[in-house]
Amino acid sequence: MIRRAFFKLRHRLYRAVIVPKFKQHRTCPSEDHDVFKHTKRKNRQNTANVTHITIFGSFDLNVFKVLGLTPSINAMDSVKQQFKPPACVKGMTTLDRSKFDDTVKVPAITVPVKNLQKVTKQLKKYGLKLKGFSPVIELEKSDPDFNGHKRYLLDPRKMELLNQLPVEIKNVLANENTRSNDIEIVDLKMSYSNWNFQEVMQAIMPDDCDNVTGFSEVGHIAHFNLRDQALPYKHIIGEVLLDKVPGVKTVVNKLNTIDNTFRTFQMELMAGEDNFVTQAKENGFTFELDFSKVYWNSRLGTEHHRMTKNLTYSDIVFDVFAGIGPFSVPATKRRATVYANDLNPYSYESLVKNIKLNNCDSSLITCSNLDGREFIETVVKDRLTAIYSEGTETEEVNVANISGIAVLMNLPALAYTFLDAFNGLLSGVENFNDKVPLPIAHCYCFTNLADASEKWSGDMNVELKHRVIDVIGGLKEEDITSRFVRDVAPQKWMMCVSFKLTREILCGTSTDDGSYDLQTYMTDEPPAKCQKLDVEADVNAV
Repeated sequence: MIRRAFFKLRHRLYRAVIVPKFKQHRTCPSEDHDVFKHTKRKNRQNTANVTHITIFGSFDLNVFKVLGLTPSINAMDSVKQQFKPPACVKGMTTLDRSKFDDTVKVPAITVPVKNLQKVTKQLKKYGLKLKGFSPVIELEKSDPDFNGHKRYLLDPRKMELLNQLPVEIKNVLANENTRSNDIEIVDLKMSYSNWNFQEVMQAIMPDDCDNVTGFSEVGHIAHFNLRDQALPYKHIIGEVLLDKVPGVKTVVNKLNTIDNTFRTFQMELMAGEDNFVTQAKENGFTFELDFSKVYWNSRLGTEHHRMTKNLTYSDIVFDVFAGIGPFSVPATKRRATVYANDLNPYSYESLVKNIKLNNCDSSLITCSNLDGREFIETVVKDRLTAIYSEGTETEEVNVANISGIAVLMNLPALAYTFLDAFNGLLSGVENFNDKVPLPIAHCYCFTNLADASEKWSGDMNVELKHRVIDVIGGLKEEDITSRFVRDVAPQKWMMCVSFKLTREILCGTSTDDGSYDLQTYMTDEPPAKCQKLDVEADVNAV
């Protein structure tokens, strides 16, 4: 008997609060209808976005029924589709923001203000999360309960979850007087402002077109590497980006045409201001640059930090391809002695400016505007000669305080071709000081699976090591470490190879196994820096 009484009580509570018998709904009901007598409401509206309300007698969380749908896969797809921009914008090439206007239907419950916090906490993951809308909205001012109640919007895309609310949430809804006699369907007006950049682009671009939502930001500039099939949409892409991404004022597309001398790209303006002078923030440093004249890669911030974070006053750094200073400026701020160089006069100008902009000690850094090979054969040679000549001790060179010497070569398409410049670089040093740590070269390179497959069974690490050995000689595979930096393209990587510049290499003496002959490498000159670059590699690198 007790068991039967408990069963009846539970069944009655379930019917009264959660899923009572569904009743036929009416739109804009009259006040005298007994189903709606307790509400005394007429077509309540949210002043900004709610255009129409349908009220249902009884609190029924079967949202499929409330929306007039049967619980099926097609019904679910229909609900999800209404939270995407209208299909009519597909293929648009000239931006018409009015075409994005639409109306979506969402379920809502009315909650007393005093219970709002507790109810919304319980229903947080079921609430409507939509750009430009709050899940809690006001009742219409004409509603008699305007001051004491608010409406909480539910997400119809979570219908299945709404129909399976946990018991504890059901109990809260029952206990907090949530007006459990009705559930409402609210019409919300959607517009262009309610969709983000990715959603707008996915709606506009043809289905067979590659995703164009990926871009990089440098200060106020956003830049794309658009493929051919996206080019007809380049101007609308730029215009939408200006609307959707705060702080972006200029949008450009980088072309495949490369300045072979300075390794910079031509670009076209897609939208916004024709202003390419900007500032980039990286690891707490500020870099000013003209994006149309110098090379800058915002994806290398982690690498810049990794290579400079442990430098101290006892380190010496030779930055052969310094650019605007992403390695040199942090190294100088950490009190290392830095020799920075770049062939591009605009990069050199920015480098000097960024040293001042970041309040670096100018006495610790020397800047040069030379070709990389010339920089190695003059500045690097002079400094290393003074350091490794035994008995040398001047105010400028205190060998006892040197804990490490690093040579950074960040020109991935060509840097390895400059390595032979170190062969015999210190051949004029008679008494080589072995107490000073040998320089460590860090050379950045591109490698791809196709090249590695020709000789090295697809092992890109091995291919890269042997490419370095072929140029500089005097090394074995185990003398070189290789490290992955980042993906450049499918099956193409940017990597860093590191190795010691041994005494045999620097002084031009043969190794024990006679693995290289200095004269051979001195006469077999690598390609000049201004040779044609690998266009595909550099486009993806930037």
